[in-house]
Amino acid sequence: MRPCFQEDEDNFTLSQSMGTQTDVFQLKKNRSPYLAKITAILETNTHEGFCFESACKYSKKVVTRVVVPPRKYRHKVGKIDHSEFPWANFLPLPHILDFCLVPFCCPFENIMTCKFVQPPGGVGRHQYRYTVRDVRIVRARRPASPNNVVFSFQGSFGPPTYGHLMSMLNFAKQIKRDYGGTKTLLFMPSSGGSSKPHLFPTRQCRVDVLWIFCRILKSYFPDDDDIEFRVSEIEYDIAGSHDRSVSTIHTIKKLVEMKKCETDEICLGMGLDNAYQLPYWECIDEYVKHVSKIYIVRRDPSPADLENIRLFEITNADQTKTKMYFDVRVPAWTRAPYAQFFYREGVVSEENKVYEFHGSLPAICKIKSKPIPPTSSTMVRHFIGEFFKGESVSVSERQIIRNKIKQLMFGNEISGVDYAVDETIESYR
Repeated sequence: MRPCFQEDEDNFTLSQSMGTQTDVFQLKKNRSPYLAKITAILETNTHEGFCFESACKYSKKVVTRVVVPPRKYRHKVGKIDHSEFPWANFLPLPHILDFCLVPFCCPFENIMTCKFVQPPGGVGRHQYRYTVRDVRIVRARRPASPNNVVFSFQGSFGPPTYGHLMSMLNFAKQIKRDYGGTKTLLFMPSSGGSSKPHLFPTRQCRVDVLWIFCRILKSYFPDDDDIEFRVSEIEYDIAGSHDRSVSTIHTIKKLVEMKKCETDEICLGMGLDNAYQLPYWECIDEYVKHVSKIYIVRRDPSPADLENIRLFEITNADQTKTKMYFDVRVPAWTRAPYAQFFYREGVVSEENKVYEFHGSLPAICKIKSKPIPPTSSTMVRHFIGEFFKGESVSVSERQIIRNKIKQLMFGNEISGVDYAVDETIESYR
């Protein structure tokens, strides 16, 4: 092996003991909470076969590898200065000819007979070089839990939108990676409440649309018998015939009753707007007793969000740390003793600072996904209001509005749902 050395501190040449190192680092991967993703340029000048058959060919390609980093790099996530450590020693050993392969005619070993071209600044005959370009510390993906899971997507769904559908799809994909047992994914529509008077009279309509979503979602997992999508009326049952909201802690206790065995897990999913106000939810400190994880679809905060939210660091129940934005305005409906969580002098006025969250929460899992379509229940209700403006709206204008409502609820690719659109419009008359 003839590695080409460089004196530049950003470039390190592979160690010849790499073969055994790789095996050791691979074995440790399952036990490390942090990994290092290395991106490097590999240059080679070699060939396959006998030296007299072909000339050396110079090539250059990008190589990436995820390895267990040294201990001092296991405490932070993000790009690091890669000049302080020989990261190329973690990269795979390239196949480079080490000696002459001319049969029967080469009297001395290591006599090079093949032709080669060495470009300016490149490596020479039978040589290679790694140039490390980027090293990032990332969280390790944990092996899937063998447990069963009951997942509840909390929301008003008033009315359900295409964004809700795609959010549940993203939740399902992540839960499939995280759990190996049976997976029951529930839409959990809110029963009602004085702050949202449109929810109570549209109970049945919202459930009907969500069941359509369930059938659509199952079509994405046709061969997965262990994943099921359902609509739960738990909060309807708790509220009964009363137009009132139900605190999620009561929903959680009902979900616990659905567990088939002690090892089954309960998880929640929600939109980012709801997650901003988690510290104010009733009995939020009790969630950790029953809920393993709270899944949130990641998105960047809007300018309006940034006026009222601050960044907090949370120590999860599993002792990992997560950064999460929370609303620092106290909502009128809260019953939570919010002061014990994070209120300190100056919190509301200071910006660009990370605060410590003093409460107890289940593990917060922010899902990386494709952007969720810009739809909202508020937008749908707005267009329904436009639809019923009276004689000032022509038939053709109503058809355009109806198509817009359909698009907001089901996207552009789902057919056979016109009856559900009409039912939704009528229920909000």
